[in-house]
Amino acid sequence: MTLILKNPTLGLEEVQRAAFYILFERLNDAIGLVESYWTPLDEERSIRTGIPIPATTLERVLPGNFHEGHRPSLLRAPIEAYPNVAVMAFRATPGPGSDLFDHVDVYRDQLWIEMMVKSQIDEVETNRRAQRMAAAVNTCMIQNQSLEGIVSGLETGPTAVVSDLFVRKERTSYGAEWYWQGARLEYSVRKETVVQPPQFFDIDQG
Repeated sequence: MTLILKNPTLGLEEVQRAAFYILFERLNDAIGLVESYWTPLDEERSIRTGIPIPATTLERVLPGNFHEGHRPSLLRAPIEAYPNVAVMAFRATPGPGSDLFDHVDVYRDQLWIEMMVKSQIDEVETNRRAQRMAAAVNTCMIQNQSLEGIVSGLETGPTAVVSDLFVRKERTSYGAEWYWQGARLEYSVRKETVVQPPQFFDIDQG
């Protein structure tokens, strides 16, 4: 027996792909905006404390460093793979109001966006880069809360987690030492899915 669906999707990968496109096309512009926002604030800190700090530049994400799905292998990737961004939608649960509709299922999808940055300067610059990369990602998301029309919107603001900083050699076991740090934004996304009528399926029994 074969079961063929004309539109075989649970919605999770649609959410994941839409968020991927938004970040792929807009994140580097948002990084520039965040960088410009923080430049005068860093200068103010230097003036108020009397302790000068160097300007913090933010690295842009290369096209090949945007990823879909969970990518733990990025922790030990070559230096050219940083900074990077990974988008994953991994769980859908029935949302409020799902039982009120006959032909629509309402889901609350969990969407995670993980990013990693690097620096050869010091821990302070690495932490600033991680924090500001997360701000740039969130800027993209809050400006596109419907994920270009495929969901109803973000149910709440994100949960933000910045990881511990660690030191690693450039080529894992040899080379110059670099500082690395990651961050994760966790979103809850409301998605409606139409319950297909029986003719949606094409069943061939043989």
